[in-house]
Amino acid sequence: MPSLKTLNRRWLVGGDELQVISLVLIPVRVIQVLLTFMGSANGTCFDAVGTLWLAVTVVYYCVCVLLDLVTVYAASIGTPTSPRQLIPSIVRFKTVFMTPIIVVLCVMSVYCCTFHCGGNIVYRLMIPLVSLSQLGEVIATSCCLYTLRGRRLDDPHLGTLGQRRRLGTEYLESKWEKRCRFLCKCSGFFTCFLFGGNDSGEGNDFAMVARVLADYFEDDGSLDIVPSDVVAGMVCLRHVQKSKERTFREDRMVSAEARQNDRIISQQVSAVQKQAFEDMGVGGEGEGDEEKGPTPRTDLFEKNKTYWHRIADRNVLDPSNQEEREVLEEAARFSKHALSIYTWMLYVFMHPISGVPKLCGANLEESELAYAHFGNSIVENPYCIIIDHKWKSIVLSIRGTLSLEDCITDALTESVPLDDCGRKWGFDGAGEYAHTGILNSSEWIRNDLVKHRTLEKLMKDINAPHPDYRLRVTGHSLGAGCATFLALMLKREYPDLRCLPYSPPGGLVTMKTAKAVAPFTTSFVLNSDIVPRLSLQTMEKLRNDVLDLISRIKVSKMDVLKSAVLGPGGSDRLYIIDDILHPRDAVPDSEFKEQVKRFKDVQRKVKEERGAPDVSLYPPGRIVHFVKTEEAKAYCGGCGKFCGGRDREYTPTWAQNDEFTEIQISPSMAFDHFPDRVCLSIEGVARSWDLDVEPGSLRAVGWGVGNQIGSDSAAYSDSDKGSESPTVDDALLNRV
Repeated sequence: MPSLKTLNRRWLVGGDELQVISLVLIPVRVIQVLLTFMGSANGTCFDAVGTLWLAVTVVYYCVCVLLDLVTVYAASIGTPTSPRQLIPSIVRFKTVFMTPIIVVLCVMSVYCCTFHCGGNIVYRLMIPLVSLSQLGEVIATSCCLYTLRGRRLDDPHLGTLGQRRRLGTEYLESKWEKRCRFLCKCSGFFTCFLFGGNDSGEGNDFAMVARVLADYFEDDGSLDIVPSDVVAGMVCLRHVQKSKERTFREDRMVSAEARQNDRIISQQVSAVQKQAFEDMGVGGEGEGDEEKGPTPRTDLFEKNKTYWHRIADRNVLDPSNQEEREVLEEAARFSKHALSIYTWMLYVFMHPISGVPKLCGANLEESELAYAHFGNSIVENPYCIIIDHKWKSIVLSIRGTLSLEDCITDALTESVPLDDCGRKWGFDGAGEYAHTGILNSSEWIRNDLVKHRTLEKLMKDINAPHPDYRLRVTGHSLGAGCATFLALMLKREYPDLRCLPYSPPGGLVTMKTAKAVAPFTTSFVLNSDIVPRLSLQTMEKLRNDVLDLISRIKVSKMDVLKSAVLGPGGSDRLYIIDDILHPRDAVPDSEFKEQVKRFKDVQRKVKEERGAPDVSLYPPGRIVHFVKTEEAKAYCGGCGKFCGGRDREYTPTWAQNDEFTEIQISPSMAFDHFPDRVCLSIEGVARSWDLDVEPGSLRAVGWGVGNQIGSDSAAYSDSDKGSESPTVDDALLNRV
């Protein structure tokens, strides 16, 4: 950044990225020269044409190495906000002059190999290898030029803001809509539609997504930035966040040590007083009082846990509190139900080697589920109904994001009023807003439940087999959001309903609704999971923070990226920030700094023209946040950071809905959202509390995709308890 401008285009790559390419090409050139000399070792085979080919090839490679060295030097100086004057000239020279020379060399290689020294086996092997490497270079260069081509510098849509408003708004939205449709079609084709992509959707669905994307990236053509700049900005943001955490840890360390010293002194004084009273033959004043043990927070501090400070100011769940034990036990139990609707694909992902044999040997009857629906579109979402006899529950499990259609649903982030929905389904939605896509999917599921009357036949009809069972609604990710809205819609008919969202979306409901569902909704979030922090507001904040940090960078982009891989951690991270970033109040003036100011003005005007409601959305209900407090390398040695070989410990804490208003840049921000990791982590905490996390006997009645409950329904009996039954993990995933 700024982007490379040459050949009348603004390319999607900056000049400093060419440093990496050149460093890779230099050893490749050396290998090509060695192959050339090995192939021409028999000098008697060369005539004038062969000698000319050898000379031109060697000179070409020497010039290439020289240009690559110059590129490495030119790309390593300056900062990401200052252009490299030499880079465009080098690129033009290599594109215009060097590429035709490669083509000529390939033709000469074929001529020499065919008509000269045909009997020399070394010659016939080495020279084609050199030619193939040269031809591959031409093809790779052409593909890169085509892929990274940006807008033309004379693009008519790069005018002023007024011109863009008159001519370019519809153009941009239609362009984003075409991109979304093309991406869905290509992804569906290359994955054999295993993850969707065959649903074209309604025009307004893609139009809404296109509008959101167009507004989010609207820059009036003034913001000169490339993808690698965003990566560098994210690395800087990671350093800033970790330095804040380090400062917070040091402050809490001082406070914790002071409290620990006070407690030790108090215990020593109490012991001296008690001994004095005993010597005088008088009972101590504090006799009979039990000494309070350490709290969960002080216990982690005393055990010297790596990340104990993350829970220093939090309300930690207490293993001795019966109500909180029940919360965690319920979370561990029904996390498997949330997994079940992901079907065999997730199970095989979790067990890539043994998954298929286990599923084939599950030995299940076709009466394990009450109902299951697998149809999937932008509005239609898969779900199933499971009967858990051990907990006497009817469990409505809704699938999270797994297909391209689900991604489109997630991207429908515009806020929609809840007034009409509240009046229809019997809850207070006056003045409240919600996520458009998730609310639409929830209403579709609610209407489908009404259509088939599945819950009524299980719980409310005269001959219902389970009238005394409790309804629980659960789901993960997108399914967690749908579960929240379905709980609101079903609460009037099922007053004792419980809702258990796992990793719910952050931009789901306004604060009043998030608090209103708290009596019957408990959400669960794992560590740095990005989705509970993901909303349109947090994405805009992330975008603006990254742009501000890019404008503060004072070293080359490669130095920033190297600091992410090789840079030290802990307290040294403060020195990294001082080395790579200007102070916030001392950022020098630059063209990019002015571009960022203009970009923010454009964004403000776009919002004013749209007239969209300025509301903040949050995750729902009470929230249990599983905070990582320890991480030990399990294998891979020093590479554990990259290969995932780590043993993690989590501490459950109560969190407020507005605590997830900033995206935490972390290596695990995506992995912490995986449903299998969420489930296994919650189970691990439950086991450490000595809770029963075994799936137990889980039977259901009736089965079918869109079918009514079967006539072979049978209640769970005591005799079934003694029989060996498949677990939720093996059994349900086999049938669903």
